[in-house]
Amino acid sequence: MSVAACSRHQQTELQNTIKSVSKITIDSLVEIELNEPFIKPVFGVGDSTVFLTKEGYKGIYKYSIGSNVIDTVTNVQGAGYNYLLDSSFVFYSANEFSPSSGRSSYIFEYNVNNKKTKTVYTSAQRINNLYLVSSRVLSFFENDSIKYFDVRSGHIINQNFISAEVFRIRGGDIENYTGYKKTVYQISKNNIVSVEKINNDSILVNAAEEGLYLYNPYNNTKELLGDFNFPKWNNFYKIFVFTSEINDGHKIISNNLFLSNLSRSINFPLPDSLNTLYENPSWSNDGKKLVFNTFQGAIKIVYLSYN
Repeated sequence: MSVAACSRHQQTELQNTIKSVSKITIDSLVEIELNEPFIKPVFGVGDSTVFLTKEGYKGIYKYSIGSNVIDTVTNVQGAGYNYLLDSSFVFYSANEFSPSSGRSSYIFEYNVNNKKTKTVYTSAQRINNLYLVSSRVLSFFENDSIKYFDVRSGHIINQNFISAEVFRIRGGDIENYTGYKKTVYQISKNNIVSVEKINNDSILVNAAEEGLYLYNPYNNTKELLGDFNFPKWNNFYKIFVFTSEINDGHKIISNNLFLSNLSRSINFPLPDSLNTLYENPSWSNDGKKLVFNTFQGAIKIVYLSYN
């Protein structure tokens, strides 16, 4: 690894944030040394690994922070768009079509410990929207029907045993599934980019051409937090990271990383992020680290401490 230069030890006082958090200190900014560009980094379980994909979501790769070793989970095109991390396993799907046999869809399980891959589910219908309901229990859609699958038993689970919520984006609407019961929230006239539930009555919704909303499904109200992109919620410290772009009307000049809280009483740029092109921020499991990529495919980690 190489540590990127930080001009000074940066910190900020956070007002009206949550509980005892009054200060965030930026301890260091580290760039992972890789021989080729990667995007969409996500911390693995235990935060000692980072999972990556390539442009066009080609493949899934596991980088070990301590040893600087990178392993290939799969080279499948599109696998990096929607995959799941579950303890020692990685789940991903692939869809194939041939004129002779028609469509075939698969869900694969990769074992991080023995580095072996096996097929856990096969369908003649298109599979999408993989979601981890609980340990080794998946939800997904076969065409337009939601299914719940227990990887251990290899069987579809009866809807009566499912209480977890699953969200699916359909244009400007959000479909909320509890078991097989569906509720539709009509949010925007534009396409929704991402959805993240942060507590029992609040959902962060990122809508294209509009920005980031805090949506309450119970009273059907939404509050515009700002023209933010790539939001990721930190449930430990009740803050979120986002990107904010500046363009000259022809191209993006900068895409900076910021930390904020829901009251927007803070708006804190991360070190070395002004006038740069960063995207795809993601929190570590302990909420004390952020990993993200540059537009050029470099991967960086920011280490934070809280008081």
